[in-house]
Amino acid sequence: MYYQIRRGLIAKQAQRQLFQFEALAQRFTWVDFPRPVWADAAALWARARAQGQPHGDDADLLIAAYARWLEAVVVTNNVRDFAALDVTCVTWVD
Repeated sequence: MYYQIRRGLIAKQAQRQLFQFEALAQRFTWVDFPRPVWADAAALWARARAQGQPHGDDADLLIAAYARWLEAVVVTNNVRDFAALDVTCVTWVD
């Protein structure tokens, strides 16, 4: 999630929001993905590619793999991005 938020703010040149986001991020403990999450993300990528539907967003793949590992739900404003990734999603936008 850090990656997606940060890259979006950088792309928009939203310096004030980037500063605020970094201040917020400092309050959290950094936990890297365990190796099984990386392996699952790679498998998701390979499966999508083999089915002729390559998934172009590595961040989505990592989010899906981590959610699967935690048995968690992905909350997103674009459920369609996760449809083929075998993960439970809900939208936060109605």
